[in-house]
Amino acid sequence: MNKRIYQDAIYQGFPETQRITGLSRGALQRGLDAGIFPHIKSGTRTLFNVPALLEVLEQMSTGDKEGTAQ
Repeated sequence: MNKRIYQDAIYQGFPETQRITGLSRGALQRGLDAGIFPHIKSGTRTLFNVPALLEVLEQMSTGDKEGTAQ
């Protein structure tokens, strides 16, 4: 299987999301487990909605809880 990474794709797997956000795999997994990081499941893969994730991270860094999952 030929894997391609689409840099402009909204949904990205763990490695690409780590590279974009600078978060470790463990930090991403904790965000998933807590239900605060936007993602979808595609078979056995977890794909992150990167633009929405960056928005969540921005809100977390500024302390703004508006728009985050509760």
